[in-house]
Amino acid sequence: MSSKEKVVFTKKDVRDVLNTGVKLFVITSIVCVMLFFVNYVTKDRIAEIELTKINNAITALIGDDEGLHIDKADDYGEKNIKDVYVVTKGDGDDQKVFGYCVYVTDKGYGGEMDLLVGLTANGYVSGIEVISDKETAGIGKKVLSGDFMTRFNGRGGEVVLGEDGINAVSGATITSKAVTRCVNTVLEFYNSSLKEAETIENDQ
Repeated sequence: MSSKEKVVFTKKDVRDVLNTGVKLFVITSIVCVMLFFVNYVTKDRIAEIELTKINNAITALIGDDEGLHIDKADDYGEKNIKDVYVVTKGDGDDQKVFGYCVYVTDKGYGGEMDLLVGLTANGYVSGIEVISDKETAGIGKKVLSGDFMTRFNGRGGEVVLGEDGINAVSGATITSKAVTRCVNTVLEFYNSSLKEAETIENDQ
């Protein structure tokens, strides 16, 4: 074909293009509506499942003593801190802080990792429970389900991976670092917010 020749579109060509565009638009719209519907139907169930996991994790960290009260604090908006649960014991004037459960998130090897870190009333790690993660089966999961998690118990200051008996799990350094960052985030948060709030409350 000569470079001077012009491409002429017939009415049929135009109709074909328009028809294809309309079909794609309809298909895309149907998919969007279906995704919206699925999300609408399942979002409450997903939220219910996550709440159950959180409640089970809190129970695992602090026990199920009937004398304990758990209240979700709504006035803490810190980076990587999703929620804070204040655990108290006793009633009235005898009520005292028993500990805290802090919902913290960070990025692991496979994606977002959500942990619930338990703290004693004076800011020492009492345990860690996994809410959700996307770590690889075998190696990454080994970090979250093995004794690595218990090595943080009793820690009250900044934790340095590779020191004081807390070493990265072989082959899962990224996951190990993510867990350590979560713990340090919670400990820093305690010292900057929870401890200060408790001191102010006690002074009143």
